[in-house]
Amino acid sequence: MGLLNYSNKICLAPMVRIGELPTRLLALRYGANLVWGPEIVDKALVGGTPVQRVVNDRVNCIDFVKPPTNKVLFRVHPLEANRLVFQLGSASPDLAVESAKLVANDVAGIDLNCGCPKHFSVHAGMGAGLLKEPDRLISILQALVKEVGVPYNISISCKIRLLETKEKTLALIERLCSTGIRAITVHCRTAPMRNTEPAKRDYLHDIVNVCRKYGVSILANGDVSGHEDGKKLIEKYNLDGVLIARAAEKNVSCLRSEGPLSNHDLALDYLKMALEVENNFGNTKYCLTQIMQGAFRKDVRQAAQCAKSYDDLKKIFALEQKHSDASGTVSVSKHEKSILFAFENGSKLLKAFSTENAIKQLAAASFTKVIVYKSDNERSEEYQGYDEKYRSHGINLVIVSTDDLASKISQSDLIVCSKEKQSISFEALNAHKQILQFSAAEIESLCIPQQESSKDDESPNVQSHSIYDILFRKIQSSNTNKEVAT
Repeated sequence: MGLLNYSNKICLAPMVRIGELPTRLLALRYGANLVWGPEIVDKALVGGTPVQRVVNDRVNCIDFVKPPTNKVLFRVHPLEANRLVFQLGSASPDLAVESAKLVANDVAGIDLNCGCPKHFSVHAGMGAGLLKEPDRLISILQALVKEVGVPYNISISCKIRLLETKEKTLALIERLCSTGIRAITVHCRTAPMRNTEPAKRDYLHDIVNVCRKYGVSILANGDVSGHEDGKKLIEKYNLDGVLIARAAEKNVSCLRSEGPLSNHDLALDYLKMALEVENNFGNTKYCLTQIMQGAFRKDVRQAAQCAKSYDDLKKIFALEQKHSDASGTVSVSKHEKSILFAFENGSKLLKAFSTENAIKQLAAASFTKVIVYKSDNERSEEYQGYDEKYRSHGINLVIVSTDDLASKISQSDLIVCSKEKQSISFEALNAHKQILQFSAAEIESLCIPQQESSKDDESPNVQSHSIYDILFRKIQSSNTNKEVAT
């Protein structure tokens, strides 16, 4: 993506529920230069089964979906990707890095939430809780800069609140600037302050001066009413930018330089955008409810609050726009993961690891295709009768001849071959494939048919010797993903 330029930027602040894709796209249409997504906690991304990145051709988006329900956790549109900052909630350097890497290729920046004062964040050591543990906060940012920002060439930033005193705040800003982050957003309130209390900007100039000394961009948040107000604050305090939250929550068109739209026009724009990107219906209804506060036709507002589907909303607003009801989940195609076995005695090896246990282990390792090389001096009949066993576990068995071997190597994720097969190793290395090589003695032992194990045979002192156990141990012992040591 490249590093972000924060200079002279009017931005949409991170807002849970409100800051989903329709609002972000409208914010950019109305004049926002950058948009922050809603905070997503690290464990939501990596806890249990990690989120999967899915290309959603139906709405031209990238979806991050959470198995096993395949609920869409985060949706990115190409129109926003180079202006989108992903806000992460975390209290752990390791989890922060692991989570950030999942989305780093599809966003322009990662922002650590260090300002949310709500209980669900603070009690877990996240959000404003990090302000009470500055060493932990610094370690998370350093890890993100080193392991995500630099290798992925994206901007790392954080969003904080003021501390109890000016001195403590400036001291923290100094430490934050030394981590290598690109930007800091300061919400000009302390954690205990309510959003209805006026923002405190009495020493914002001092904060700006510290950031300037380190070459770190500084943005402010809190009581920014719209585009014009934001521009004035940037000029008055020599800021790089401002983030707008509460005003945008009520009417995101406050980002327009010519002034906001009416609530009714905004509601129409929002519903059209939500339909276009197949936003989750519940979220759409919630956001519309926020938009329709105040001066809005009471009958329309009440009807929208009672809506049970997008069809109901379309009738209320007299829209004919097409939509899909499958907006909260997506179908996740199982990624094809192939393993290729290339040995002279391929038929013997195939027989040995076609036991129920071995096939189950291949399936558990997410292999969806097993490719076995048939040498020219072997008969085709020796490879027959195994397809159904693999198919019952969701694995496609493919027997390949010498003529097709090179193309199958390029299509495989893991190549398992003999040390004597130098031509195969050379082909796999040229294709940058992961390789496992076995000696002649190892191959001979692998060709011994595996006994089907029973629960009574499960002894902790007996090392399993199934084909996949051996492969797994060798993979685990490797320090590289490209070439496996033998």
